[in-house]
Amino acid sequence: MNEIRKETKIHDCMISCHGYFDATTEELKKIFGHEDFFGRSFDYKSRRVWDLELHTDKDDTPIRVYDWKLYRAYPQDETITWHISAVDEEHGKTAEEIIKSMLEKIRK
Repeated sequence: MNEIRKETKIHDCMISCHGYFDATTEELKKIFGHEDFFGRSFDYKSRRVWDLELHTDKDDTPIRVYDWKLYRAYPQDETITWHISAVDEEHGKTAEEIIKSMLEKIRK
């Protein structure tokens, strides 16, 4: 069974962007709880970050959900495009599918 859980060990491996989805911050907080980082990232390119772990039948790998290059504060009820970083495209797309499914459930 594929699922996503809260995780904090993401710094141990290389990840890059492999997925996208649209949601509000409020929706993500309902699913994943409070973000792991809020403010300005060291490179000023992200304001909100969730470090998570994708659990599949094959393996467990870190993923990161984050806003990217908005360069502005935005209300928590504004829908924006979020990015998913993962170890490869397969894990990124799997995470994207799971997150979109989770969003569909809370939007009903």
